[in-house]
Amino acid sequence: MKKISMKKDDRIDFLWDKYILECRLQGYSETTLRNKEYYFSVFYRFLGESGRASLLTKGVCVSFLQARMREGIKPVSINSCNRVINSFLSWLYKNRYLSEELNIPKLKEQEEIAKRVGVSKSAVSRALQNKKGGRKKTSKQIK
Repeated sequence: MKKISMKKDDRIDFLWDKYILECRLQGYSETTLRNKEYYFSVFYRFLGESGRASLLTKGVCVSFLQARMREGIKPVSINSCNRVINSFLSWLYKNRYLSEELNIPKLKEQEEIAKRVGVSKSAVSRALQNKKGGRKKTSKQIK
């Protein structure tokens, strides 16, 4: 009599289908799900059809980020993609398909904003901090 293997299927496309089903059950909007599908397709093409969760490493994540940068993709677009992929990577870790938590680093967008607007990075940083409520107005600013 043959033993039945209970080994988890770690093909990335199979796991993505499980992840996206879970997102659907959690009530994500169709627009959000379409965005997730698009960004996953970018990651999946990078990995190739033989992609497996067991082969994902920090090095693979950094290589993906570097490839996107070489393609000339803007930092804000890269970060949007990274948020989706990081969410998937986190799900893989929580469901024990990955032995370590992986994360694609976020690119700094301040430099891009500063270049477009023509101001210093510190001015952009101050403006973002003020927008987040990080600095209180002085009595002079209120008058």
